[in-house]
Amino acid sequence: SPSVASPLYASNGTDLFSYDPTTGTDTNLGGPGYSALIFGNGLVFGVRGSLFLSQNPISGVEANLGSPGYTSLTYGDGLVYATNGIGLFSFDPGTGTHSNLGNRWYTSLTYGDGLVFASNGTDLFSYDPATGAELNLGGPGYSALAYGGGLVFGVRNNVFFSHDPATGVQTNLGIPGYTSLAYGDGLVYASNDVTLFSYDPSANAHSNLGNKS
Repeated sequence: SPSVASPLYASNGTDLFSYDPTTGTDTNLGGPGYSALIFGNGLVFGVRGSLFLSQNPISGVEANLGSPGYTSLTYGDGLVYATNGIGLFSFDPGTGTHSNLGNRWYTSLTYGDGLVFASNGTDLFSYDPATGAELNLGGPGYSALAYGGGLVFGVRNNVFFSHDPATGVQTNLGIPGYTSLAYGDGLVYASNDVTLFSYDPSANAHSNLGNKS
């Protein structure tokens, strides 16, 4: 599962890696890996089993942040947002505080423009952390999400889509079989669990960045 900062951080479930899109350099940062991860506040936040952890990618120091059973993570405006499939939570790295934002049956999350975008597999939602307002943006939902350039990018039954949350327009971007997504520097980064790809929305172009399993 990739998480974009600069570089891109990714895990194969066994080890954590950094990937520099500029040079193509892949660096193994050691294990164990994570089943979900996100980068923010200078740290990689990850899930391993029921544990929620942070890792400093420079020093390698890892901290146990509890056992909340999170399954999907995203980061925005200084907070980690997480779901355990039943509730939505926020985590403040500055205070170490987990906050329950209510029962929301989300399975995948992303963040952009002050909103958490989430799917329960059936519909796409936006959640406003400032007001607590939730808006159903319609279905079908997605199994993986990323946000950038005003668009939500999602995967549904191996098909890659863009979804405009303002208009509801969904665009089929092909069937590359992506299983995880991240966005950074104008590109969507995606994995099919074997190969890393980038997708340029401005050119509608998929690029193979090599086998990264």
